[in-house]
Amino acid sequence: MADTPTYEYFNTSVKGWANGIKRGLVVNARSLPQHNAKDSPKRKAPKLVRSISVGYKKSHGVISQIRFSFAQQGLFIHLGVGRGWVWNENTQTAMRGRKYGGDEIGLLKNRGYSRKEISKMRYYYKDEEKTESIRKKRETINWFDVEIRKGMKWLAEYTGDFYGEKAMDAIVKQMEKPLPLSTKYVKVRPKKQ
Repeated sequence: MADTPTYEYFNTSVKGWANGIKRGLVVNARSLPQHNAKDSPKRKAPKLVRSISVGYKKSHGVISQIRFSFAQQGLFIHLGVGRGWVWNENTQTAMRGRKYGGDEIGLLKNRGYSRKEISKMRYYYKDEEKTESIRKKRETINWFDVEIRKGMKWLAEYTGDFYGEKAMDAIVKQMEKPLPLSTKYVKVRPKKQ
């Protein structure tokens, strides 16, 4: 029987995978056209590249969750929203628009919408000709899903192999145990007819 890798080796391998994905995210974030502009000294949000980090959650000493976090502007770049552009769920594109506010919220509440539903609603501007020409400039940039999907196959295979070996070792250990010969605690009752 081959020796199975330990949980420490598993944690080290998974951390190495996550750090490789992080390096890919940093490369993608640096190559974004919006990122090359100089930061204002008054800007409070960090640059996207500096904000990318990896976190782990362990369960019984083994990594069970991996978390990639970054500044909120990374999500805006990914969806192509912000500064007058909102995400349209129906068309799955960025469109010129805004959130509802002020008196519009009161009117929508009178129609029976909850505050939570109203916060998810967006008003899209109707000037379609102008919006169509501008929309081409505001494409979504898929910069983080691509990297995570590239490495997901390796992680799934590695985890499956690791836990498959652990399960097989547990089964072999159970089979090597001697079977109990005493039936001291087993009571057999005849069926009533």
